[in-house]
Amino acid sequence: MKIAELRADLRALHHICRFNGHVRRTYSVAEHTAHGLDYMVRQEMPLVVQKAFALHDLPEAALGLGDINRDIGKLPAIAAYKAKRETAYFEGVAALLDFDPATLADPRVKKTDVLMGVAEVEAVALVPHDKDAPYDYRVHGWIARRIRHPGPKPIWNLYDHYERLFGGTWK
Repeated sequence: MKIAELRADLRALHHICRFNGHVRRTYSVAEHTAHGLDYMVRQEMPLVVQKAFALHDLPEAALGLGDINRDIGKLPAIAAYKAKRETAYFEGVAALLDFDPATLADPRVKKTDVLMGVAEVEAVALVPHDKDAPYDYRVHGWIARRIRHPGPKPIWNLYDHYERLFGGTWK
């Protein structure tokens, strides 16, 4: 794997729509990641956890998996295929960047991912709320407002996070 491939994967995340396109406005996986990183910075989470979150969705672009929803991702054949391909992908990423793939299992990565998903359903999705999903307006409401009104440069924000976390030029 080469840095140019990672840059291409990062760029591709901007073209993969969350919720398989069932949204009120185009909302990309890159925006999901950028907003999650904004939240992590605000919560002062360790850089190693932020790096894991920054990378966690890259296989969706790199492996042609798209934005797989959690129910389909639990199907045994898909889960096994995805796990095998993601493991190999993250080993390649680890060889290029200061990154330990084991940090992807940090519960703060999953918690932030779920938190973002709940806020995204509130803000942009055309799918119903998961009745079992926890919702705290103080947290989710802030994120949902940022998603609804992203500001002038939401796409470049993810590149800025990558430069902060991994160094170099990512744009």
